[in-house]
Amino acid sequence: MAKDGTCRGGKRVRAGGKPIIDRDFGVIAGHGRILAAKEEGIAEVPCVYADFISEAQKKAYIFIVYLVKTRRMLRGNGSGKSGSK
Repeated sequence: MAKDGTCRGGKRVRAGGKPIIDRDFGVIAGHGRILAAKEEGIAEVPCVYADFISEAQKKAYIFIVYLVKTRRMLRGNGSGKSGSK
């Protein structure tokens, strides 16, 4: 991923929110979007470069996202749809 906030390559992908990367270019959020783009042969994904967050803030963000997703799955309205509409 380039420091300007995009993954290197020539195409763009449209998805919900942009993946978030840290100062070491590690993915904080948006792993699924990046993997989907790779599977489709898309080489460039717009990203948010979050070099301003501390390690503690990053861990807290990841934990909160995990809690929200788990809660949605338990309620039955998570993003991992199981065929019900």
